[in-house]
Amino acid sequence: MGNRINLKIDDMPKISRLELSYKLYDILDRVEKESIGSIITDGSNNDLLLCPFAWFEPYRNSEFDHIIIAAVRYAIGRKTYVPKIVCNFTLKYMSMLDDKAIDVIIKDIEKELRYYKADLPNQKLWFDLKRSLEDEKELRNKEGQWK
Repeated sequence: MGNRINLKIDDMPKISRLELSYKLYDILDRVEKESIGSIITDGSNNDLLLCPFAWFEPYRNSEFDHIIIAAVRYAIGRKTYVPKIVCNFTLKYMSMLDDKAIDVIIKDIEKELRYYKADLPNQKLWFDLKRSLEDEKELRNKEGQWK
């Protein structure tokens, strides 16, 4: 498998749904071996992206969760641009975090909110992140996905 990831949609080959049905195994083999994406199209606005599972690997392992937790721990209490970046990134990829990571981040934020009381820099930002993580946890509970 190549180590190149081609993420530019314009550079990806376009394949009709009909062609995909005839050449499925060849196309899947090429996507995996060359680490390329392909646009599956029928000429409408309902195009699909076919890409190797490896493209998602950075988000599917515990190292990703640990990096997010470390970033939150670093950023909380800071009076710089970093808290906003970390909170936005965490919100963007919240659905990729495992349940344990969400619990850890919620507890870390609660601990800092208690420690700093009303003096926590960017308090609203952290409170909003905590609430969003709790909402994600509740949603997973309702869907039977929380472990």
